[in-house]
Amino acid sequence: MKFSSLKIALVIIASVAGQPVMAGVADEEAAFLSAYKAAFAAHDAKGLTDLLYTEGADPVALQFYTEMMTAQIKDGTIVSAELQPLSDTDAAEAAMVQDGPTGKVKLAPKPYKKLVVKMESKDANGSSSSTDSVFVAELGGKLVICTPAPAN
Repeated sequence: MKFSSLKIALVIIASVAGQPVMAGVADEEAAFLSAYKAAFAAHDAKGLTDLLYTEGADPVALQFYTEMMTAQIKDGTIVSAELQPLSDTDAAEAAMVQDGPTGKVKLAPKPYKKLVVKMESKDANGSSSSTDSVFVAELGGKLVICTPAPAN
């Protein structure tokens, strides 16, 4: 009897103790998505690139990520943007060491989710839609877009 009461108490304590942490992560995710959407809507290239993790990033790969992120802000509109859990395939892809512009690279920091953005673009030639995704990591209470860094 005492054992099951203790077990129940530990489960309750563990679940209650985890609530502020989960709320904190949800708040971080909401702030990240809000910042991304606001920068995109304002055609703010700096605001978008401020979301990139730059510490130790391969400079050529970082330049590519910057161009990739800002290419559609001129004529594009976000239809949806969401953070999705990594599938097993996503996690394996994110952990791979790949050939980069200046040698072997690996995403940094280690991602925990994927940002999936659906966009529409309209111009004189018509309209188009696309879906882009990038890996996202939590670092020191802030979400960042992972970038390739030299693999050591």
